[in-house]
Order: sequence, then structure tokens, then C-alpha cells
Amino acid sequence: MKRILAVLLTAVILVSAMAISTFAATDIEFSAKGAEGKPGDTVEVEVYLDKNVGTWCSMFHVTFNSRYFTLLSVENGEVYTNSEFAKAPLTNNGYYRYYAEPAAYNEPNTNTGLILTLTFEISKACPNGAHDIKVEFPADGVGWFFDCTDPALPDFTVSCTDQAAIIVTGSDATEPTETDVDGDLVEPEDTKPETGIPVTEAVTDEEGKEVVGDDGNVMTQVVTDTAGNDVYYETDKEGEIVTNDSGEKETVASTTKAPTTTSPEQKEQEEKKAVLHKGIIIAAIVAVVVGAVIIIIVLTKKEKKGEIPAEDNTPGSDNKEE
Repeated sequence: MKRILAVLLTAVILVSAMAISTFAATDIEFSAKGAEGKPGDTVEVEVYLDKNVGTWCSMFHVTFNSRYFTLLSVENGEVYTNSEFAKAPLTNNGYYRYYAEPAAYNEPNTNTGLILTLTFEISKACPNGAHDIKVEFPADGVGWFFDCTDPALPDFTVSCTDQAAIIVTGSDATEPTETDVDGDLVEPEDTKPETGIPVTEAVTDEEGKEVVGDDGNVMTQVVTDTAGNDVYYETDKEGEIVTNDSGEKETVASTTKAPTTTSPEQKEQEEKKAVLHKGIIIAAIVAVVVGAVIIIIVLTKKEKKGEIPAEDNTPGSDNKEE
């Protein structure tokens, strides 16, 4: 009887664990691989797209402490072609924004693998220890990871399952102790770009000719204003690009937050879908637990009636009838 109870309890625990893991799963999953080095060294940090259910464009930020690390270069990976990757200018503001957009809107990209490689130089002022290099998603990925074959469907969920760090050794530097009026450590100003649809243009060489990638398409880069800020298209509440009377697309500075590209109807559908999904899983767990309880009750009654031999705990007994 005890063995039966143990089996039933194990089954219930397994079902519950599977349900919890289902709640935690996301549609698009990234990971990042860190590096090790000493002050003055050049190191590479790699970002991977590990799970991809099929999306249109992709945008994420890689943030770092610009006090200790200088971003020297970035290299596109294998998920998007070089012509689909709109290379953004390097900054000393502690972030890099990756943006890629396939030419065909209705053909989802399902590729996985290395998506971006960033090369950093470790500052002489960088102290020993693990320094985070984080992969973050503007607006939790809303508007950048979605089902391009059916825009009415909710946006996909996105996460970075393994963040990266640069581990620094052999440094004589110490952490800065400069604090503000509240006693908090003073960090570099956060100047990450706002969410929006970046304005891109063709990459040209010294002669003004367009640069073509290995796939035969023209390579692009993100447009910046005179202050070096990214330029975005202005969008309405439905996420559509705004045009003026002449049919030209309106642009805004990166300091102006663009509206989300998800409509209220899409958000409502997403919430309903999440509630339904959780309800089904909870109902399944309840059914398993109730079933286990019923089986235990039936077996207990049969044991009392003598239909099932009770366990003999006498030393040397093997619970078998003579």
C-alpha cells in the first residue's frame, strides 16, 4: 500500500513540476557568453538566440558599465544576414542596440545560433570581479517579437536565460566610492534609446556607392542626428508609422518615447490567452490530484475488507501468503 501511495505522490509532483516549467517558458530565448581578462585586454562577449518560434524583426540592448569597458566593435552573427542587420553606431553610454529586419515581412525568421559578437577593452581602472553584461528587451519585447503571419495574434514572450559577465583578474584598481546626496554610488548616466522603429539608410563606401552584402542585398545602418542620437519613425497608437500630407514618414528624436506597436485589442487577446492557458494547466493538476485521492480511498477500503493484503512489517516477512 505504501509503495502505491509513493508512486501516486511521485506522479502528482512530476505533473506539478511540468506545469511550473510551462509557466516559466518563453517563446523567444536568448543567452549570452561572457569572457575573462585583465585590465588592458580585449575580450569578446557573444549573444545567442537559442529558441525562436518564428519572428519578423529583432531588437535588443546589450548594457555594460562604460566606466570599466569600452565597446570597440560589433559583428553580426548567423541568425540574420548582414544586409538585414542595421548596424547601429558605437557609443560610450553603456549600451549597444541590435536591430535586424528581414526584407520579406510575411516570411518569419526561425533561425537560431550566434546573433551578435561584441568586442570590449577592459579599462585600467576596472577592479577585479565579475562585471555584468546584460541582454535586455525594450518594452519586454513588445512590437519586436511577434507572429508576422498574423498581426492580430499577441506578441511573443522573450527572455535571456543566461546573462553574461566579464571576469576581471590581476587588477590593482578598487571600486569607486563617489556617492550622491542620498549616499548611493554614482553610476554613468543611463542614456539607453527609447523604443521605436529606427530609421535606416544604405551603407556607402568612400565613393558613395552602396555596399552589398554576401547575400546580394544592400547593407543598412541606423540613422543618427547631429548629436549622435538614434532617429526613429513616429508611430500612432496602433503602431503604424505616421506620414505627413506629402506622404513622407515623420521622424522623432530618440529622447521622445514612441508609442508601443501593440494595440489594446492585441493586449486584451494576449491576456485572455494567458488566463486560458493557466486555467487549463491548473485544471489538469486538480484532475491528477483528485484522481490520486480517489485511488487512495478505493485501495484503503479494499485493504480494510481484506481484498488487498496489508503490509507485514515483521522482520523477515516478504508480505507473501504461505
